[in-house]
Amino acid sequence: MSMKPLQHLPARSNRLNGSDAVINEVFSITWEKILNHGSLGGHHFLRLRRVGQHTVHFICKTLLLIVDIEPEVQIDPMHRMKMLRRTMELRNMGFYTMLFHENEIRTYPNQVKKLIENRAEILKMKQQYRNRFVNT
Repeated sequence: MSMKPLQHLPARSNRLNGSDAVINEVFSITWEKILNHGSLGGHHFLRLRRVGQHTVHFICKTLLLIVDIEPEVQIDPMHRMKMLRRTMELRNMGFYTMLFHENEIRTYPNQVKKLIENRAEILKMKQQYRNRFVNT
């Protein structure tokens, strides 16, 4: 399956994940405090990018890691199905996705940061392992 190139979106877009979620203080907390303005543990993250037909909140292209925020609203079953399909499509394109709810980011930002750092390190080790066998 071919992947469309990542595309930059305007920073003030209010259309995320196919919903009307508004970029708010949780988005800022994630960018500034959790992802250190896009430089978490030496890994470079970008904000609001298109991956195929999907808009993702944060992406580390080198690790193929996506971090998304789910709004704290009552989600109908159809939206859940769309999000599940979206996650599967992104994973089929080779991306690993992490989804956090607004409440988790507000309440436990240090734990969220640690989870992302741990996943980034695991993905980095996997990448190094694969590269070692490809280059030999």
